[in-house]
Amino acid sequence: DEPDELQVLWESSIDGPLDDDAADSGGLIFFDTSILASGTHTIALNVTDSNDEVSSTSINIVVGGTGGSEEGDPTVSIDGPMDGEEFLQSEPITIIGMVTDNEQPWGTIHTNVISSRDGLLWEGQPDDSGIVQVDVSGMTVGLHTLTLGAVDRDANQASDQVQIEVLADERPSVNITLPGDGDWYWNTDSIRFEGSVGDDVTDPQDLLLTWESDISGVFGTLPANPAGTTSVEVMLEAGWHNIFLTAEDIDGNQTTDAILLEVRDPLAHDGDLDGYTELEGDCDDADPYTHPGAEDTCDTRDNDCDGMVNEDSWDDWEPSDELGYAMDLGDVDDGWIFSSGASASAGLTLHSEDDEDWVRFDAGDDWGIDNVNITVDVGAFPASGSYVVELYLLDESSTVPVAVDTGSGRLSVHFVGDVWDGGEDDFAVRVYASSWPGGTCDRLYTIDIYDS
Repeated sequence: DEPDELQVLWESSIDGPLDDDAADSGGLIFFDTSILASGTHTIALNVTDSNDEVSSTSINIVVGGTGGSEEGDPTVSIDGPMDGEEFLQSEPITIIGMVTDNEQPWGTIHTNVISSRDGLLWEGQPDDSGIVQVDVSGMTVGLHTLTLGAVDRDANQASDQVQIEVLADERPSVNITLPGDGDWYWNTDSIRFEGSVGDDVTDPQDLLLTWESDISGVFGTLPANPAGTTSVEVMLEAGWHNIFLTAEDIDGNQTTDAILLEVRDPLAHDGDLDGYTELEGDCDDADPYTHPGAEDTCDTRDNDCDGMVNEDSWDDWEPSDELGYAMDLGDVDDGWIFSSGASASAGLTLHSEDDEDWVRFDAGDDWGIDNVNITVDVGAFPASGSYVVELYLLDESSTVPVAVDTGSGRLSVHFVGDVWDGGEDDFAVRVYASSWPGGTCDRLYTIDIYDS
């Protein structure tokens, strides 16, 4: 079990249970109290693991009397490293200590860490719990006496010492400095990798360097500069990459540093967290309400990403957005003389701001017998929008209308034919919104053709 997962209990033979706060991740545990009863206490520390196995240790202390009024020396202890411990020069060394005082707040005591070889390594104050934690690296090779010293506000002093040995490291030192472990990029990004290398024998520029991904393979082998800095820029494919920087010295000794890097494909990334990526058909990955599983609603967007807008409100003649796909009413002249109200279309809708409806018909103009004078009524349209109705004589032009009406409500266009012209047969009506009011997808309108 990890130290901070163990069950802890402090007990007094007089006062019973005292404290059950867990240790920290390094196994350090402490608490303070001023409520112990007078007498001789056996203080026990009991620890239980996940298998209910128990270990205990205890000390005896005496509590009693009123205590002195003068402040005594601080108490100092080095809890790590252990006396006689050895470290490679490239390894970081963590110095952990405890500083307490019987009157002064522990976090206000002046404290320092000194090496007999390298001098002052750190100075400052413990945290409010009296803990000192100092990380050092690159210490001189050889024996070091490490001293943790403390001075309180009355100049009372205390210290503790341990001796360690720093060994020459025959392997190169390697550190990836950029990107950070766990960073992510897009597969369209040019990613800059940086690192620092060194060795106790080989000059940095003479080290053999390799940048490598477990997915994409080797992507950099350029040497470092004399200061030991190495860099490379590369684009990587999508995936979780273990990135390795390996340095090899002239003796064949190798050291590798590694980070984990995520490279994302923007098309495979659910940017709006709607459950769909662009590769899965999301046509707007910045809008969580637009995706293949969305319900089609009456607005200006393709809500369900099927390439159609407001298709649930399309009329039976869709798509009729071009003359080539126009709704054909056929021959609206049922006799030799064009009859009033010869044709009325079924209900149509303008279901979006881009929708158009084209209708074509044959007026059956017979030269010298009847003549075409046409009125086309269209509507009624919502008062909140603006609409356009155009009438085309296809015998002359399919691009220039012969009559136009705009507005809302019911619109009307007219055409007066030439009695001596028997070629005024084919007509078309184009209907669209110049200002479409949202929410009118299901609003029906009709097209009625009359002899005017």
